[in-house]
Amino acid sequence: MKICVLSYKRADEVITGRYLPAATIVVPESQEVEYRQYNKNPIVACPDAEDGNISKKRNWTIKHFKDKEDIVLMDDDIRQIGYNEDGTGSFRISPKRFEEFCLIAFNMCRELGTILWGLNQNFDPLNYKSYSPFSLTSCVLGPVMGICKENDFLFDE
Repeated sequence: MKICVLSYKRADEVITGRYLPAATIVVPESQEVEYRQYNKNPIVACPDAEDGNISKKRNWTIKHFKDKEDIVLMDDDIRQIGYNEDGTGSFRISPKRFEEFCLIAFNMCRELGTILWGLNQNFDPLNYKSYSPFSLTSCVLGPVMGICKENDFLFDE
C-alpha cells in the first residue's frame, strides 16, 4: 500500500506529512527542490505537464503507483485522522493505526466488490449514523480516498 499526499505550492505547510512521516508527497517537478528543503517524507515529482489540476495530478499518481500496490490519496492539510464514539467523544488515531485501518479498508473493498473507499471529514458526531457506519451509495470525496490496484479507475480531467 502506498499513501500519497498530493501537494502544490505548500512546501513549508504539508501538515499531512507531519502526521504521516512515511507518506509520499507528490509534487510538481518545478517545486521538488523546495519541497525537499522543508519535508523529511519521501517525495515523488510529477511532470509539470501532468500536474495542472487536481484530477490530472490524481491520475498521474494512480498511473505511477497503482500497478504495484493499492494507493491512498490524501490532501496535504490533514492534521489528524480520528473517529467518534457515541457518548464518549472523539479520538485521534496514530499513524500506525491509520495504516492498519487502510489495509483493512482495502480488504473490505475487495470483499464488497468495490474499488474505492473514503472517509467522512466531519467532526460533528450528530452528522453520523451510529448504527450504519458504512455506505455503498455515498460519494467518495477527495481528502482521503483509497483506490484498489485491480481496476482502471481514473478521474475525469
